[in-house]
Amino acid sequence: MCVWPLYFGFRPIGVVGTERLPHKTWNREETIQRFCDCIFDEPQCKTEEVLKAIYRLDCWREALDCFAAGPESDIEKGRALLSFWTSWGTQDLSQGSNANAIHLVDTFRRLLPPYAGPEVTLYRGEAQERHESGKYGLSWSPNQSVAEPFAYGRCYQEGIDGVLLKIQATPNLIVLSVNEYADTGVKPDENEYILDPRLVLGSASVVSLWEIPDCIERKVSGT
Repeated sequence: MCVWPLYFGFRPIGVVGTERLPHKTWNREETIQRFCDCIFDEPQCKTEEVLKAIYRLDCWREALDCFAAGPESDIEKGRALLSFWTSWGTQDLSQGSNANAIHLVDTFRRLLPPYAGPEVTLYRGEAQERHESGKYGLSWSPNQSVAEPFAYGRCYQEGIDGVLLKIQATPNLIVLSVNEYADTGVKPDENEYILDPRLVLGSASVVSLWEIPDCIERKVSGT
């Protein structure tokens, strides 16, 4: 049962910052409640433990649905979720289940106003195998110099082929511009955009490729 909407605007007693049970003892309901608490009270929350429990129980989508329950548009909740995402979401969600990432995109679209800015040229560093299989993370940058280290980092640090991707993102592809929400822990130098990975498929091109074992950049012709 999702009880979060009953608590919205109030801090539940005895859930955040008081218990020290290991996450492996939490059930789905408790984990989901803790997740909702963490979004609004992250400094007092053991967020890393909550995320471990969410992935152990595979209840990410249930947790998002519980948090987002209520009005179709709720900017306060949307900003809180975005702040949580900028702090924690990039750790493994964008490299994990595409279904989870897509559900996050749909939740952002539900809670926040549609992107109303112009078309933007964006870049992302990605694993070549993910690009070839049509799986993409959410975060893109208009700054090639920001995205490039993520591309060659796949090769140097992870031991897999990495690619620098480029896309001409039309407004319908863009879920939001993170920098439009200045109070959500944004990194101005990255100027991050969140794209809908379902719409990226077939639209992103490879600018450069770093292949193991040498990890030497190879420019791709025609880009």
